[in-house]
Amino acid sequence: MAMTATVSDLTLRDAEGRDAPALAALMNTLAVATQSSPGVMTAEAVREGPMAMASMRLRVAVRGDTVLGYTLTSPAYETAFAQRGRYMSDLAVAENARRQGVGQALIRDAARLTAAEGGRFLWWVVMPSNTEALALYDRYDGICETLQCRAIFGAPFEALLA
Repeated sequence: MAMTATVSDLTLRDAEGRDAPALAALMNTLAVATQSSPGVMTAEAVREGPMAMASMRLRVAVRGDTVLGYTLTSPAYETAFAQRGRYMSDLAVAENARRQGVGQALIRDAARLTAAEGGRFLWWVVMPSNTEALALYDRYDGICETLQCRAIFGAPFEALLA
């Protein structure tokens, strides 16, 4: 389902192939900032990864032809409330576009996308050291819990398969 919205001078839309280089750069910046990886995304990886996965929604905020930020969401289900929603795995805004409403517009866009699909919640995690993101997220009256998140990659993941 294509969904395009214009907020002020921003356009929020599904990512397109031409956005892949800018998205790879933003994804790498996010990975480095969160100390997740040294930044391994390429335009090809964006096209073959999140753009190619039917369940993922990769949305961009653009001004003119310039990608200023993006969200990456996937379907989620919360058994505690028996409701569908979306998990926002990424929200990133270019450094020169921060504190201009781009992040807020992307979060609202993700919520609208979720609601249009019949979902009733948007869920995400944030690292406690990411003070800029915390300042943005504190504007919303959502649930904020201190959690311990776990993920396995590489050799530990392969060991599970053995």
